[in-house]
Amino acid sequence: MSNGRRCARGNMLFLCVAIGLLILALVGMAFWFQLTFFSNQLLQDTSEKVALNAAQKLNENENAGKINNLTGCARELVFSARQMHSKTVAEAAFAEYEPLAAQVLEQSRDGANLIADERQRLINSSIVNLRALVKEKSAPFGREIALFDAAVEKPRIVSFSIGSLENLESNVIASAGVPELTAYDTGHQYIKHGKDFDFYRANDPLKLPAPDDDLKFELSQLPIAVNGTSAPLRLVSESHYKPSMVLVEDGKDAIGSCAIMPSCVQVLMSVKMKSKVATQLESGTQSTSTACTNGASPDPK
Repeated sequence: MSNGRRCARGNMLFLCVAIGLLILALVGMAFWFQLTFFSNQLLQDTSEKVALNAAQKLNENENAGKINNLTGCARELVFSARQMHSKTVAEAAFAEYEPLAAQVLEQSRDGANLIADERQRLINSSIVNLRALVKEKSAPFGREIALFDAAVEKPRIVSFSIGSLENLESNVIASAGVPELTAYDTGHQYIKHGKDFDFYRANDPLKLPAPDDDLKFELSQLPIAVNGTSAPLRLVSESHYKPSMVLVEDGKDAIGSCAIMPSCVQVLMSVKMKSKVATQLESGTQSTSTACTNGASPDPK
């Protein structure tokens, strides 16, 4: 009788221990899933902030919009100066003004080259600023986040690239002040016709007729102001994103160059979760965010 009672008590103790361990396992799994959900949400928020902060650098102080407008004005000036010089060469009545027209043409071409050089310096400066931002934002949490036996490691930037959006054109409105230039641009499909105004296509050399076809007037993609309102800084779908240069690949700095001022950035961040008890229990999550810079300011009236 006593042996039976001791056996029953032993079985009951074993059952209690088993149930306790099962409850602990279930609680541990619940905390693990909670930490996974929390880390996913936190990583998503962090990657979006990094993308938006980086995209803001692309048109900081309206630099991209200003250099686009200067490029468009320089192109029109070169075309008009060439017209004027050709007129002084072709018509005897204006022959005495040929030296002056040649000087104006040379200066207009020099001005176009200066703007092109400044555009490239702006691109290089923006890339330097973005690299500095990437290094600063590589570990935004600052420390591990722990919950009971589980911990979230510091996140890292896996890849970071700059590029543009499909079907996004420049902010430069096509001028009707030089009808011959408008006709030339229309024939070469440099102009995109809108509902309220026409504007130039982006990422195109926009070459002029010879002998000025050696000059390049490349405009960067930038949302144009509509009804006096600039397009805000915003997150966009990654399906419409076209990369032009990779700054970080597999967590390491990548070397490259970019000839066109970018308008978008894309960042891929990852974070690992691990158990402090079960060292082999580990999982990871990733988050991709794409952002487009703010649009050009409306033209002053």
